[in-house]
Amino acid sequence: DFYCIKRAIPLEEIVLPSSLEEIDYGAFYGCSSLEKVTLGDALTTLPDMAFMYCRALTDVNLAHVTEIGSNTFYTTALTEIDLSSAQVLGTYAFAYCEQLKKVTLGTDSVRVEEGAFAYDNALDTVVGMDKITYVGDYAFAYSILPGADLSSATYIGTHAFYKAEPADFTL
Repeated sequence: DFYCIKRAIPLEEIVLPSSLEEIDYGAFYGCSSLEKVTLGDALTTLPDMAFMYCRALTDVNLAHVTEIGSNTFYTTALTEIDLSSAQVLGTYAFAYCEQLKKVTLGTDSVRVEEGAFAYDNALDTVVGMDKITYVGDYAFAYSILPGADLSSATYIGTHAFYKAEPADFTL
């Protein structure tokens, strides 16, 4: 039952041990008081909806995470994220993170699935965008990105930048 933590005492901070290799689908779903999460280095894949609707979440260390599932951080309060090891960003992984301004990608190729950053209407900076190889449908819809270097992209989906209207595209 992935709602068990939500119904317990309100959590503001979680420190997951470095030995922890896996958390389950929706593990912290709806923990509305959760502000900070420290992930151990062994946890490199985050499942679907793990932190969905954690509306107070502003701080999580993601630099070592390689794969983020669908809706994992949907509707959180993150403002800046380091995804320097990420290779796959799932469907709507960071959608409706309306305070998210900056995303940093790494040097490896990155697959950005459908709607991964949709409705992130403060998102104006993606460092390392030139490493994105796959841009899913509506991936950056409603962002405010001023430009996009998609020189490594092999696929750009339908309405990938819908209403974003970046002025400077590099293909």
